Amino acid sequence: MKFNLKEITENLSGLAIAAVLSGGATYWFCSSEYEQELQEAYAKIARLQEAEHNALVTKRISEQMEDIAFEQKTLSDRQRARAEEQSRIADIERGKAEMERGLALKAERAAIISAKQADSMRIVAETESERAVKHMKQAQMAQAHADTLFYISLARSLAQNSIVQLGSGERELATLLSYSGWYFNKSYGGDPYKQDLFTALLGTAPDAQNNVGHLLGSVRAMLLCNGSWGDEAFHANKNPDNIVKAMRPFIAVTDYGEIVKITPNAQDNGNSYTFTTLFSDNTRTFHAACMVKDDLYVLDTKGIIMHFERSRKKIKEPSTIILNKDDKQKKTKRLSFAIDDTWVHLKALDNGELVAAGNRNIVWTNPVNGNVTYTFVTEHNITALGTSDDMLLVFCDNGDIISFNDQHRNTPIHIQVPKEYKVTSYYYQSREQRHIAGVENGDIYIYDNNGKCLTTLIGHSGRITSIDMFDTFLVTSSYDKNVGIWNTSDITGLMTPIEISFKQWPLSFALDKPAQTLQVGLANGDIETVRISIEKNVESTRRNITREFTPQEWDYYIGNNVPFINFKQK
Repeated sequence: MKFNLKEITENLSGLAIAAVLSGGATYWFCSSEYEQELQEAYAKIARLQEAEHNALVTKRISEQMEDIAFEQKTLSDRQRARAEEQSRIADIERGKAEMERGLALKAERAAIISAKQADSMRIVAETESERAVKHMKQAQMAQAHADTLFYISLARSLAQNSIVQLGSGERELATLLSYSGWYFNKSYGGDPYKQDLFTALLGTAPDAQNNVGHLLGSVRAMLLCNGSWGDEAFHANKNPDNIVKAMRPFIAVTDYGEIVKITPNAQDNGNSYTFTTLFSDNTRTFHAACMVKDDLYVLDTKGIIMHFERSRKKIKEPSTIILNKDDKQKKTKRLSFAIDDTWVHLKALDNGELVAAGNRNIVWTNPVNGNVTYTFVTEHNITALGTSDDMLLVFCDNGDIISFNDQHRNTPIHIQVPKEYKVTSYYYQSREQRHIAGVENGDIYIYDNNGKCLTTLIGHSGRITSIDMFDTFLVTSSYDKNVGIWNTSDITGLMTPIEISFKQWPLSFALDKPAQTLQVGLANGDIETVRISIEKNVESTRRNITREFTPQEWDYYIGNNVPFINFKQK
């Protein structure tokens, strides 16, 4: 409630005056009442004055409160205005931040796009670089291939010229041409087992192909000496300058009754040989022989097996195993006719037995006591014998192949050579389990154990007389007067042999695998040794270079576009 102090005061003043007047009148009538009323009036006035005073105080307080409230409102308005200003500033800042964030995002997206474009450009650049490198490599490979073809062709040309110079007697120049041909061929990864390269080295290495000696009959069998027979073998590792590594003695058997041991001479680096006659009787006709440990067995066409023992570096007098019809065989020094046949095949089996075969008869014998353990008669003539994984294979002229296990029982064999050709020689490659059969027309068939024909080697033009192997190389001899060396490392590829020619038919050969040397027996009784090691023939040729190419020779045979090489120092 709000009081009007001015109005209250006027009312009070009026009341006071009235009271005075009333009091005066009353005074006159009743002074005591008058006094009482006057006192009450004064008290009332005092109360009214106090109330007025309180009202004034209250008014002043109210006014002060109003002022404070107004000031509070003003302060609040200012604070609100400041808050609104700050809010506007915050909104502005937030807008700026949003704008900056948007700009940052935009910049980030632009950076990502730029990075992607940079990656794309880098990939394109790398692709182009790789393509350029690839083209450069292709160009380099093409150039290298062209260089390879050029130098390999040059090597073959040099080898051919070497052979021509050998024929004309110019051995000095032929040696230079042969070695330089090998050098270029090796430097550019050419196959060293090519006919012209091999023949050139064979001709220019002085000790690569030599005539060892001559016997009276045709050399039907050649055997390397085993065990104590090899005591006199020459080992070149005792002298580093020697080329021959380890040449073993060998046995030559002829159809003129000759059995001869031939030993390379250490004093002459294996270039000369000593002949030791073990047996000689021109009434004997030997066609086959085999070596079993320290024992030598030689088959006479009449059916007599002569047995030589080597003991204490002395060869004992031969005893004989006579293949009689009555199956009561024993060792004897008496030579006697055996079963009526012409005996030309002899094989040693893994179980210790010997097998001899004639035209139709086959006899198994125990070489210890000379007893015959089994006999068999074929329907058709026998053309060859072979052994394979404890089995004996008998090849007949009608194309049949009869096989026996070590209990003399017939067992099936899967290989089947074309029946129109007679198998004349057989070899079993045990590591790869391959059957290799040479036939009368010179072809060679290679089968796996399942009877699948893996390849046919065509190169000889006459009957195959003998087959052997070293490493991946197949060695074959033929009535075409050649020994062939075939690289069978790629059985599916086209194979052509290196041909080593002789003046007579090579009827048999002994392959000395460690020394990579062939000892070849010929139909006229000659015995020739051929070293088939490329490395040894190269070394021998290099040692015999006596001069360098003249500038004119270099330009003529090699060409002035090829830098000069001092081959004598290579």
